[in-house]
Amino acid sequence: MSDETLKAFAQLGERIESPELDGGTEEADRLMRERGALVSFFPIVEHASGENAHKWVFHFQMTTDFETVANIAERLLRELR
Repeated sequence: MSDETLKAFAQLGERIESPELDGGTEEADRLMRERGALVSFFPIVEHASGENAHKWVFHFQMTTDFETVANIAERLLRELR
């Protein structure tokens, strides 16, 4: 997240508290959706931590393949029980 996005995320979090406490669930839900829209998930791999470390975004197929392997492993474990 950029510093600006992080600041906006924190500000929305503070604004959510009041409607939640006052029972304003619709307003709280709207603010939570607005805050959620600021967030995105990109799996990143980093060879080593440090200032000069190179970062790469995982290709979506790698995460899909990992999920497939995990599902196969879960099924195998269920069958072995």
